[in-house]
Amino acid sequence: RRWSRQRAIFTQRLEPNRISHPLITMAGTQPPRSVTPNVQQDYDVTRMREEDFERLAVYIVPDVPCEKGVPGRADKTLPRSLTLKPSLVLSTPTATTEGVWSTGVIPRGTRFGPFEGVRTPSHPSDKQLWRYFWRIFKDSDFYYLDGSDPAHSNWMRYVASAYSFSVMNLVACQHQEHIYFYTIRDIMPNEELMVWYCRDFAKRLGYDIDPERATYSICREETLKKTYGAIVKTPVPAEVAYNHVKHVMGLYLPAATVTASAIRNTPTPSPSPPVTTTTVVASATTTVVVPAKHLHQHHHQHLHQQQQQHHVQVHQTVLREPRRVKEEL
Repeated sequence: RRWSRQRAIFTQRLEPNRISHPLITMAGTQPPRSVTPNVQQDYDVTRMREEDFERLAVYIVPDVPCEKGVPGRADKTLPRSLTLKPSLVLSTPTATTEGVWSTGVIPRGTRFGPFEGVRTPSHPSDKQLWRYFWRIFKDSDFYYLDGSDPAHSNWMRYVASAYSFSVMNLVACQHQEHIYFYTIRDIMPNEELMVWYCRDFAKRLGYDIDPERATYSICREETLKKTYGAIVKTPVPAEVAYNHVKHVMGLYLPAATVTASAIRNTPTPSPSPPVTTTTVVASATTTVVVPAKHLHQHHHQHLHQQQQQHHVQVHQTVLREPRRVKEEL
């Protein structure tokens, strides 16, 4: 009873330009086909297209009107069914970050938005501001909406990103050139709003539809850049490359020109580990492979020359004395 009463109160506060049930339509129209026809079931965000959320939206929640440029405008645009409290995801033991929480029941199929901000062509370099930027795709190009300034944005800048499907209750979609948040399930009172991208939006951004996998891949990429970024970007000195090609690969190259500055900046190459090589003994009809001892990589050139001389001697013996070789076999 309490849940039904709060749902009815919430419905009366909404904009009355939408139908109250997805299956009740005007005469002569067909009811929209839902990926999850059961009204008790959550939306399957892994299968639904971006336009499905707009088509199935039942309730429209407008922002509280407030002129742009007013200090603290983002807080003043917060709808009556929502409130600002410390976020469980964004807050840390040393710093508190505001998040958006529900004060009553918010049914599935509710649309919030659009997101408001200043249009800009570039993305900030400061990672602390990334959560306030949204990319808007237009034709084959895109631009950003900057919501970092509370005086020129709205309350949607405070919504935290979901870190898994279990806590995700909003999905972000782009409709025309606007960003909207849609509820994918009923949100209970005193629950923090957490959003992630829909399938089509995530594909355009290059993210995974699963917030947990996407967060893991982003953190892994950042860790690899911090750990190996300096090593990968460092150019290989000419002397080290020349020694590798000549002694390891066994190729003949003209001597590399090494300047005094390159010698000072060239690190001392670490000793190469021993490698296992084989000696090939050829005869008229058979080939015998004899394992050799562990040789250092820098002796590979000398071994290669010995193998070439051995092949030439055996080949000449077979041509000059075929009977003797046949008798030995």
